[in-house]
Amino acid sequence: MAELENTIAGLEKCINNKGFCGYDCPYYHDPFGCRTHMEKDALELLKEQKQIIDQYKKADTFLAAHGWKWENTDG
Repeated sequence: MAELENTIAGLEKCINNKGFCGYDCPYYHDPFGCRTHMEKDALELLKEQKQIIDQYKKADTFLAAHGWKWENTDG
């Protein structure tokens, strides 16, 4: 599984350095190409996030069908 922190750090390095990473990039020493590996990790994380969101939507639909609703507790 891709690590969120490394993927974020790699994307930030790539964006801030206009596509060129440096020694401090978590993907720098990847023998298969840092950008390709980083993009695959980002895609994996997005797909995983979508699955989690879909699960929450199903749970929310189930709870709403039984009369339970989320309340805003932010104040």
